[in-house]
Amino acid sequence: MSQAEPAKAKWILVIDDQPMIRDILERFLQMDGYFVSTAAGAAEGMDRARSLPIDLVVLDLDLPWSSGLTARAELRSDPALAHLPLLLISSRLSKRDLQKMATAGVDGFLTMPFSLAEVRETVSRLLGQAGELVSPA
Repeated sequence: MSQAEPAKAKWILVIDDQPMIRDILERFLQMDGYFVSTAAGAAEGMDRARSLPIDLVVLDLDLPWSSGLTARAELRSDPALAHLPLLLISSRLSKRDLQKMATAGVDGFLTMPFSLAEVRETVSRLLGQAGELVSPA
């Protein structure tokens, strides 16, 4: 997606407690033409998800205050948000562990470290194919 296509721009919410990860993802996704909102924790993220026209949520499972697993469950149990594609990221869980979550309302996953090319491919595929598990390679 390019910035020359504003009518097609989608909103992505990045929920991660690491400022550097939030900043990198925000800048990178904005360069691809997406509108991006960020949140440092689950409560702030849920507020943003409810107040903005979010199309995709990128959620860190390793949140310190409220587990990313709890945030995932809250997103999936809220009728207004349950339809949103959900991309999980984690530095602690293996790709295999994240794959097991596929039956629990996960649309895609990335394990850290991940490349920006993996982010681009996964986000693009999720926004085009919500509901199918997406994993890089």
